[in-house]
Amino acid sequence: MSGCKEYKSVMSRRQFVGRGAVATTAALTMPAWMPRMAFGQGGTNRDVLIAVFLEGGADGLSICVPYGDADYYVHRNTEAIARPDSTDPNKAIDLDGFFGVSPAFQPLIDVFNDDKLLFVHATGAAKNTWSRSHFDAMRWHELGKPDDISLGSGWLGRHLNTSSPSVVGAPLRGISMSYGMMDMLATAPLTLPIPYPENFGYEGYFPHRAEMLQVIKDAYNQAGDPLKTVAQNTQNTVNLLNAIDFDNYVPAGGAVYPENEDFARAMRVTAAMMRAEIGLEVVGIRVGGWDTHEGQGTNDGYLRGVLDVVAKTLKAFYTDMNGANKPNFVVAVMSEFGRKVIQNGSGCDHGYGNAMMLMGGNVIGGRVMSNWPGLAIDNLFEEQDLKVTIDYRDILAEVIKKRMKNNNISQVFPNFTPTYRGTVAA
Repeated sequence: MSGCKEYKSVMSRRQFVGRGAVATTAALTMPAWMPRMAFGQGGTNRDVLIAVFLEGGADGLSICVPYGDADYYVHRNTEAIARPDSTDPNKAIDLDGFFGVSPAFQPLIDVFNDDKLLFVHATGAAKNTWSRSHFDAMRWHELGKPDDISLGSGWLGRHLNTSSPSVVGAPLRGISMSYGMMDMLATAPLTLPIPYPENFGYEGYFPHRAEMLQVIKDAYNQAGDPLKTVAQNTQNTVNLLNAIDFDNYVPAGGAVYPENEDFARAMRVTAAMMRAEIGLEVVGIRVGGWDTHEGQGTNDGYLRGVLDVVAKTLKAFYTDMNGANKPNFVVAVMSEFGRKVIQNGSGCDHGYGNAMMLMGGNVIGGRVMSNWPGLAIDNLFEEQDLKVTIDYRDILAEVIKKRMKNNNISQVFPNFTPTYRGTVAA
């Protein structure tokens, strides 16, 4: 797999921004992995939202396969996934008689059959000026308003700014599990970019750590706001996360997260924080590596491998949460754009329409939601891409309103009126 120069440039810039992130080599742990927090009570009937962004333009036609559309096989030869009734060992797993999934998604079939996994196809930003640039499309998608370079806040940031805390007194409402703040969480209150919550603290070894922390606290207490408040909240967050013994976290329900995979690590850490009930409301997670111009390997190569990691990780998280009786979560999986319908050599170039996934205890799943536009040349956007028939903000807005209990949708998604499609229970 070889990504385009722009995507590699975006990734290198983000890594550079993160060089100043704080880390620690020693964590203050409690005797048990789960701490006992004491906060005031707030709206406890809300879900925790985990927004997973597949950066680089994930191929939605390989995530949710339209095997019932004969033109899918006309446009793709080596990168098509065979029909479920094929003798091909890498054939699709049927979902509804028209759509299927890659065999890599076998771990999620039980979740789908439990009606807790929903696919939304032919989705994206329903706007013809949508960009094929990674930089623009990622930013517009995360800000929640396409083709607007003036907007400085993200859709999740605006959600937290227009809703009361789920748990009163909790120092951490949101985490961007990345070196720099994800655009979707820009301006969010009580939210920090923390790539490794299990190692969050102060860099270096301090034999007199308590004294050092007191000096820092005293110094910032003399400063004025907003610096003083930000510093205090950061210290409170350090103490909060250090109280969780992440290393000894035991997933519930027999869940097994893939080893040595960063996405699996991020979801496992998220599960530990959620089960510790620290008041966390939203988590943003980046999963890179989806820019498959060459060597896509849909059936037995690169893409099959990354889909396998995503599927096994999501299944482990689902099992963990349900085993711990923590069903109030929604995982929303999205990407900035899809890949072209028409294969180019051994890969697929930047496209338009795509597929999304929702998973959670209150998701109305077990189906593929789609107003399918068809893959014949005359039905393609610019005769090369899947058309968008469902705006991605319809899906996210319904989650925010029904599961996050925020009615200020016009502020979360400005200048947009969503259509609620019955994706989650009220």
